[in-house]
Formats: sequence, C-alpha cells, structure tokens
Amino acid sequence: MDKLTRRDLIQLTVPTVGCIIASGAMAQAQTSFARLPTQVRSRINFSLQRSSDRIAASPFATVISFLANINAAEDAISIQEMKDLGLKHLLLYNAEKQLGESKNPRLNQLLSLCEQADIEVRCKVDNPDVDFWKKVVSNYGSRIQHYYYLNEPNVPKTNDFSSPRVSPETYVSGLGKVRGAITKINPKIKLYGPEVALLQCMESKPYPWIPLAIDAGLLDYVDGISFHPYRQSYNQKNVPENPSTFDGKPTSRYDSYIEQIQVLKEMVKGKPISVTEAGWSTAIPKAPITPFQSGIISELTQAKFLLRQQIMDFAVGMEMSTFFLLRDRHVDRPYPKGHIENSFGIVRENNSPKVAFVALQSLYALLDNNSRLNTSVKIQFNDPRVVYFVFDDPSPPYPKRKIFYWLPVPASDSFATQKVDLQIEQGKMPALALSDSPRLLQLYQIDGRWGYPVAVNLLTKKAQLDLSWQS
Repeated sequence: MDKLTRRDLIQLTVPTVGCIIASGAMAQAQTSFARLPTQVRSRINFSLQRSSDRIAASPFATVISFLANINAAEDAISIQEMKDLGLKHLLLYNAEKQLGESKNPRLNQLLSLCEQADIEVRCKVDNPDVDFWKKVVSNYGSRIQHYYYLNEPNVPKTNDFSSPRVSPETYVSGLGKVRGAITKINPKIKLYGPEVALLQCMESKPYPWIPLAIDAGLLDYVDGISFHPYRQSYNQKNVPENPSTFDGKPTSRYDSYIEQIQVLKEMVKGKPISVTEAGWSTAIPKAPITPFQSGIISELTQAKFLLRQQIMDFAVGMEMSTFFLLRDRHVDRPYPKGHIENSFGIVRENNSPKVAFVALQSLYALLDNNSRLNTSVKIQFNDPRVVYFVFDDPSPPYPKRKIFYWLPVPASDSFATQKVDLQIEQGKMPALALSDSPRLLQLYQIDGRWGYPVAVNLLTKKAQLDLSWQS
C-alpha cells in the first residue's frame, strides 16, 4: 500500500468540518474525499466511465442479435456502444447463417472490431445438427471459443410448461454428440448449456427439467451452466430480488433470487454458472400479448432493475452476467410495432441511449473482477429493508471498499428519495440517499485507515465528494 508523504500528512491535518486533529499522522478523524491533497486525488483517478479496453476483466455482457441489427454498419455502431459502455463480453444470437460461412464479411468484421475493443465474443447456436456444429467450429473456432447449445429448450410451444419443447434426455443426448464432435476438431472449445428459461424448472412442478437433465448426464458435457432468470408475471412489482418463476407463482423453497442461485450451485456441483439472458422490455403494447406480459416497464424501471440484477449476479460470482438486448429491434424484424420483444434494448432503434445505458456505464466503471465480495465486514443500516453488498478492491494506488445498497421494493418513476444512516466498523455515514435504485458508497484506505467517502447515484452518473465521515 502506498504511504503518504510528509507534505501530504501536513495538508491532511488542516482543520475541516468534522475533522478532529490528534497526535499521530493519521489519528485524526477522516477528511472528505474532496479535501484530499491534489497529489493524492490525482493518483486515484476516480471516474464514472471506462471503455472496455481499460478494464482488465469483468463478468458483464450483452446480447447482439443479427436479426435485430440489419447490416454490418449497425454492428459497428453496436460494438462502439459496447466499448463506450465498458462491457467485456458479447454473446451473438441469430448468427447461424454467418457462422456457416468461413469467410463471412459481416461476422469477420464484427470479430475484428471486438478484438480491437478488447471484447470477447461468444455464440449461442440454436441448431442441434452435429455436422453444422463441426462447420461452425472449423470456420470460427480460432476466434470464438465459447458456445452455448440451443436456446430455452424447456419452453413449450404452448404455455404448458409441463410439456417442454425439447425433453431433457433429448437435449443431453444431442449435447453429448456435439461435445464429442467439436472436441475432436478443437479441444480448446468451451461448451455451455442448458440455456433454460426461468428457474422454476429446478423444481418438481411444473416440470423438473434441470434435475432430469442432470440425471441424463448434463454435467458430463458442459464447461458451465447457463440460464435465463426471467420472472413472471412481467411488471414493475415483480422485482429482480424475487426468485425466477413461471407465471408469478412463488415456490415454497425460495425467499429470494440469491437463495435460489445458491441451491442451483449445489445442484450443478460447483460448475461455473452464467446468466446469458435477462432483461426488461420498455415496449408499450397495443394490447396485452399474454397475461404475464401485460405490465409496462418504464425506461427508468428498466435501468433500476438491470442494476439490481447485475449487482446481485456479481455478488453470487456469476462467470458471466448478460443483459438482453443491447439495442431495440427494428419494427417488423420480425415483430410488429408495440411487440414486447422489440424494446429490450438499452439503446433505442436510432441508437440514442436509454436511462439504463447511463446507469450501467456507471456500474461498469466502478465494479470489475478486482472486487471481491466481503461478507465479514460489520455493517448496519438503520432501515432493515435495505439490501446491500460489500466488495473490497485491493488494486492500487489505494484499496477501496464498495458498498452497493438499495430498497428491494417495486420500482416507481416517482419514488421519493429517503435518507438512511450507515454504521460500519470503520465509522459512520449519516443521511445517505436511499431509493429503489442501487447507489454506491465507496471508501478508500489511505495509510492504513478507511474513510474519504464518495457517494454515487448510478442512474444520473453523479458523485458526491464532500460527504461528512465520522470515525
């Protein structure tokens, strides 16, 4: 850890509001971040935006659909948006046509743009044909080394989830054949599944798809487990903290998404797990499409819910946490105006950013794989409803402690910001802003003492640097 110079320490002992001078260089109560010496603050380089090539490693990802993007020009725009956002992974979808051609200009351009931006490309292949998989890996296995087998095989053609589109046994049988074929061509290829929709398929009702797939040998063929933790019914009241279930019917087993994921980890015996699709559409339908899709999610709610989902995914150690979709679909490609599937993007069809783009850009600038969940630090809010996660980041020049917190309540565009007091073992932070959207309190450890707080509103990309800290 870097030590302060004598000159730095002298400046830190200048009286400030809430600062008590005492013997010893750092024995006084902590000053605010805003009053740190210039030479100290300049080394910290606090920022609410980082491009992908400035982030060493992160689990955060998005989906780009080749049916949503019309042409290569739109792909190039999307990759620039991803780089500006600070994402490290791209999951391609609906790209089977391009994957089947060894020198497809559009796909090769996209791969080159991602390489330049330091974004890893992965692919979902919704095709069980073994010969096609051989062609894909032969064509692109040197540039794309992570693949996902099929898409939502547990979803039925009707709304009867006890009758899945692909049986677990059929899925695992096909997966095993693909695994054997592509490993012979390129043993470095990673294969993931089962890409199930929702997670009530962990349970006996309406159909135990995941347990049956495990019994059929799923874990023998996959390098990691992938799933889509959507929640039905679809509305702003069904919050991301809820378990992933069908038709809004809670299970008797889980009280929260976090608990549900812990059980899933046990079921898959420690295999890495990834969210490869989760999102909230901002479409305003002409009429309800189905009962569970009748809710309207505002752009503000979308941002709040995506923040909550991805912070929780980071906390439980997802290998990859992917939101669906980067940009809205064009109308009639293939869905008509007002269809829910058109508006899952965080940028609009014309590439203008929604609130979620700004919010996630803030999150990705502040949270990456240098941070580790810390469950041992003693922390208490004076509102028992608060959900929080503490992450420690030891990276230089000064270690950071990141406390993300929010109220896990239904989202509202008119939610009134409240105040909450925080007691942490290093000190007290009174009157913090609290709402239905995640906020960050970041502390710094300088010369062995924690303090110098920064409070960040992720939605608005604004930071408070002059907070009063009581040690």
